[in-house]
Amino acid sequence: MRAVRDDIRFALRRLRQQPGFTVVAVLTLALGLGANTAIFTLLHAVMLRSLPVTRPTELYRLGDTFNCCVNSGLQTSYSLFSYPLFAHLRDELKEFDELAAFQATAPVTPLRPPTGPSVSVPATYVSGNYFRVMGVGAATGRVLTPGDDVVGSPPVMVMSHRAFVEQFGGDASLIGQAFMINGVAVTLVGVTTPGFFGETIRPNPAGLWIPLGQEPVIRGAETSLVGRPAQDWLYAIGRVSSTPNLD
Repeated sequence: MRAVRDDIRFALRRLRQQPGFTVVAVLTLALGLGANTAIFTLLHAVMLRSLPVTRPTELYRLGDTFNCCVNSGLQTSYSLFSYPLFAHLRDELKEFDELAAFQATAPVTPLRPPTGPSVSVPATYVSGNYFRVMGVGAATGRVLTPGDDVVGSPPVMVMSHRAFVEQFGGDASLIGQAFMINGVAVTLVGVTTPGFFGETIRPNPAGLWIPLGQEPVIRGAETSLVGRPAQDWLYAIGRVSSTPNLD
């Protein structure tokens, strides 16, 4: 817990020291951690305008850059967060109706269906409220929920419509069946609406979304990042409150 507190103190200190964060899109909004203690970047409207998300102009990402991968040690800017630090911000930032996390990358992951050969699909870990924050529903089945993100819950995943059609021919009978990822049976509970490929424009958009709570199970305890306060690997995105507290 001391390491978590130190991580949080450092994050807030860096935010206080750098009030003039770079504007990533068309607007920045200072929100209430004190005078200029935090700047949040608005996702570019052009990036989200054509995607099936709810009210894209309300979506803000914390940070000033687009770092990738996993960072360790002190950062020169704050865009990536460890899971413990994200959890703290999620609970304390009242300026957002809700704050979600998603992995900074979507690494290609071997996926073995119930029948047939394995395929490779870009996969990313997200918080259970990710689809709710984005305002995205399912074309078939359901999307992830906070209940899926609880440690001990059955491993589940959601597949993009594109991956579902290209890799499995849109076979609706696969909904509710278990696929193998790293030797772990993960149930496909739903497929996203057509056109949604995630929150970031990238050449390898996510084809699978898996709850963060399942990351230790699927990746294994030795390589898991969820419980490591010194490992920064998550972006945070929120839907700004309609009645923000700026005190």
